[in-house]
Amino acid sequence: MTKPAKPVGLLSCEDAAAYLSIGERTFQRLVADGKIKRRRIGAIVRYSVADLDAYIESLPDEPGRNPFADLRVVSRGQSQSRSVS
Repeated sequence: MTKPAKPVGLLSCEDAAAYLSIGERTFQRLVADGKIKRRRIGAIVRYSVADLDAYIESLPDEPGRNPFADLRVVSRGQSQSRSVS
């Protein structure tokens, strides 16, 4: 299987969101919050691949965390409350 070529240059909103693997509304929120710059060419708005890569690099590196790690498993017949002595 061949790897898709990395886009070069400027992307539409739809393509930029796809590049980041997020929805268009989420992408538009990032733009509105000033986290991603937009480029205007006349009336057309485009997004630079370099700016998208910079946004990705600005994200914190966090090791994967299991969202269920803090939950206790309770067997049937056991009380969920724990008495404190």
